[in-house]
Amino acid sequence: MTTRMMQQVSGTQRPLSFDAEGAGTLLLESASTPWAGLQFEVHRTVPGELPDAGPPPGEVALVVFLEGSVEMAVTKGTREVSYRAVPGSTLFMAGDSRASTRAIGSAEVAAVSLEPEWFQRVELERAPTEFGSLLPLTADPTMHALVSTMRREVQSGASAGRLFSESLSLSLLSYVLKCIPAPLGSVRGALSEAQCRRLAGHIRECLGEDLGLAELASFTRLGPRQFSRLFREAFGTTPHRYLLDQRLDEGARRLAVSSADIAEIALSLGFSSQSHFAAAFRKRFNQTPRQYAMGNRRRRVAF
Repeated sequence: MTTRMMQQVSGTQRPLSFDAEGAGTLLLESASTPWAGLQFEVHRTVPGELPDAGPPPGEVALVVFLEGSVEMAVTKGTREVSYRAVPGSTLFMAGDSRASTRAIGSAEVAAVSLEPEWFQRVELERAPTEFGSLLPLTADPTMHALVSTMRREVQSGASAGRLFSESLSLSLLSYVLKCIPAPLGSVRGALSEAQCRRLAGHIRECLGEDLGLAELASFTRLGPRQFSRLFREAFGTTPHRYLLDQRLDEGARRLAVSSADIAEIALSLGFSSQSHFAAAFRKRFNQTPRQYAMGNRRRRVAF
């Protein structure tokens, strides 16, 4: 027997559905497979109104549109947002900040439960307090791609195994956290732990790009000057030096585990040339990239 996801509608808890009567709209549930990631269900919406609905108190969830198009009106408190939901549109739902929704049209949607234990895996005690007040995403291709991959994996019986489902779920959660603006009050004296994690994650994902100070500062809603000061206090170095060190560390990793061309590695990591990469690498590791690669290659052969 599987465990259905629950929701609260007008003060009453019941299995998740997307109509006021609670009729069966369930198309797929991850709990009936060996899937070891974030639990989710796929439903078909029906036209109508769902009053004062959301996850049970203390829980948060996503609703991601996968197929179809629906005219939506979402009311949270006194604020109403109307838009056309298409694949990739996403609602952020919180049990402590429920919403009423009106829908015209039908679509297939995935409801993803973000359990507290998953936030703890990314070193957060709980979901950010502003989660339930976030405006919907009108069409996000990354959200759609991640959740669609989760759906296909569950449809296959979760055949790729635990590591794949956990990694995919962590990728989704990390992306969700990127969508949450930093609270204005948390950056007056120092960068918060969550901000530092988002910055470090963004830099790791963009090592080959020409990152600018304004782009990084936008994660904290600070001006470049104040951001630079707080970044140095948090990371112990300047943004430029941190990015350079991350590029060099990744270059060393690639040299150690592959036979990739040094020039190719240099350009893929944002260096203007192989010589630029080699000079910076030698300064950090006291040997050239070629020496480093040959030394690690000999160790691999020895083992």
